[in-house]
Amino acid sequence: MLKNVIERELKEQKISRALLLDGICEEQEFFLWVEEGEPAVWVMQVHAMAQRLGKSVDKYDVMLSAEQYLLALGRSVIWQEIRKGELDRARVRIYEYEQKLEEMGVACAAENRSDHKRKVEVGGIMPRGECALHRQFLALSLAEIARRQARPYTEQSRIILGGLRQTFSGEVYGKREPEPGWCRMKRMHLMELFLLARFARLCECMGKEEEAFLWYDELAAYLCKVPKDRADTGKLYPLLCYRMAKNRLRGIFGDNMWWEEGRCKAIWSSPGTKKTVSRLEPEALFAGQNGVERFKDAKESIKILEDLTDGLKLLGLTQRNFPLFLKMEFLRLGLLRGMPYFGDHKEEESTSQILLGAWEDICELIVSNSGDKSVYNGMDDFDDLDSDYAERCMHNLPEIIGERMELQGLDMYRLGEKIYSDPVKSLMPILKGKATPKPQKRKMLQERLKMNWKMYDPGFITEEDGEYKKFALMFRMYGDGKFEEGRKLLSELEEKLNWKYMTNEQFGVYWDALFDWKEGKITEEEKNQEMWKVVEYSGVKREKFAEVGCSLMRLEWWALMEISWNYGGEDISFWIKVLKKQRKYLEDKRAAGFFPEYFIKILYCLCHMEREMGNPDEAMQCADAGLRAVYHLNLYTQWGALLFEKFRIVEDLKSGKGMEEKDFRLIRQAYAVERLFLKSEMGCKMIEDYLDERYRQDELADMKRK
Repeated sequence: MLKNVIERELKEQKISRALLLDGICEEQEFFLWVEEGEPAVWVMQVHAMAQRLGKSVDKYDVMLSAEQYLLALGRSVIWQEIRKGELDRARVRIYEYEQKLEEMGVACAAENRSDHKRKVEVGGIMPRGECALHRQFLALSLAEIARRQARPYTEQSRIILGGLRQTFSGEVYGKREPEPGWCRMKRMHLMELFLLARFARLCECMGKEEEAFLWYDELAAYLCKVPKDRADTGKLYPLLCYRMAKNRLRGIFGDNMWWEEGRCKAIWSSPGTKKTVSRLEPEALFAGQNGVERFKDAKESIKILEDLTDGLKLLGLTQRNFPLFLKMEFLRLGLLRGMPYFGDHKEEESTSQILLGAWEDICELIVSNSGDKSVYNGMDDFDDLDSDYAERCMHNLPEIIGERMELQGLDMYRLGEKIYSDPVKSLMPILKGKATPKPQKRKMLQERLKMNWKMYDPGFITEEDGEYKKFALMFRMYGDGKFEEGRKLLSELEEKLNWKYMTNEQFGVYWDALFDWKEGKITEEEKNQEMWKVVEYSGVKREKFAEVGCSLMRLEWWALMEISWNYGGEDISFWIKVLKKQRKYLEDKRAAGFFPEYFIKILYCLCHMEREMGNPDEAMQCADAGLRAVYHLNLYTQWGALLFEKFRIVEDLKSGKGMEEKDFRLIRQAYAVERLFLKSEMGCKMIEDYLDERYRQDELADMKRK
């Protein structure tokens, strides 16, 4: 599916193949892939091509061979270790990754190697462009480790430039150091952009502030001018807005502004102590300024404010990198206070203080669980680049074939009958990851298992890119509670879909049921029966889910989560078993990083169900595990929901004893997360209604807009 998108965008954007493929793919490999469907290009090459054309790959379920899956898993684990501050362990993982590449006959240390001709049984020899992308990933990882260890700037620069040169070829890129003008001369994928942003920050650290600002400006312009999905733009653009704002503010205020920032740094570098929120109030940064007349350039300040606001909108969309969000909000509120004609923002200032308290509590939770005091450096780190090369929804083909066999009650003979002359002999090495089925055989196996056989499955299949944009709008309408508008868009989508694809059948059943339920046409129990149909399309037996953890396609886990979230007519004790199996599966396989939203929702639903079953201790353990996952997986979608559940547990424990003022801290934090960070009107209203129904005093008065 993604192949068709790349072909179409290449023509519509009028990009030359040479520009698109530069450094990542040979033209003959590209033609083999496009015209014959042969596996001539590998997953990182496909991702790099799509990103250079501005298409995000996050929305695809990706089915990989055992070898490619293990490498993808290695990338995920490396970044999880880096995020946790386990830098020595991350280096060990990097060494293991390099060893894995060597086993596959790939030269990591040199461009070419004579003994690189050894055929690998699974997938053949890795293409040269794919090899370059693996080395680029390792450079990005090592650069982040070097930054966190405060290695010499020369060493950091050498790592960054080494990574860039993997895919930057031609005479322009033969220069000793990159130049901002590069952004106007080439198309770049995410790792190249991350490395250039790292190079720009390095320039700033070395006192080359004008050059750094040019880089930030050029990179931001690139992200705005070149076609880009918002999901990918949001991974870097907010950081650039923040760095440009800091650079400009230095010009307005001079070096005095950095004194207060240094004080904040000292506060946050004292692990294990509870922070005093008031000492981080936004006006501290701008102490001594008496309104807009004291600014050297009011127009420039307004421009900074606009940039920060744009960056915060994108950061909220992708819901990533909360420490960066907090710093951007800190600057934005400080600017607003310095310019009185923007009005009173006390409720936002109060909300930001409570939000900071929620972040402190996560840090305390991580320390209490692991003793890792480095989490406090999240606010101490003024680089703010959390550039993990996050890949989503990766599936191991041999594993998933074995899991589906078990879920459907099949054995190897029944699965391979009439596909192979000797099913057991042929399937055994495939299921062990020692061999890969030929494309036609793979298609037949997956059709027998009632699985979509496309390598890239975006959740519904269409040839029209505009339909994906329509779906994104429909999804937003549903989330905002605008069901009539959402239903209209769904109807338009369904008129265009090709119903021969199982994925599209699942899509139609899933969304029709959700809208019917929200519009009152069916009960919650009836809605859940439709959700089970989505899961059972592939022939799995529902009772097996309490016995077997497995890798699910996106629509399947959406359906399971919908039942778990609104479980009318379902047996809660059965669902607790199902969710525990799925949690254990993702933890044992170390695959939570591929499905972070799913993993965190599992923990939330377990927390909610255990509380409903009268098990407060188990519920609290699940809530805390969910909050730790929010931090480690860098995804904050369920942060407010988990805090709300913790508040409900406190209510249950204090039943009949009366709630005290301090007991409302958790629900106030949940409201602050929904109000300021996630900007969820539905989440805020749910919390407001809950408190209004049960308590006389308005516990949220200081955070509500008058």
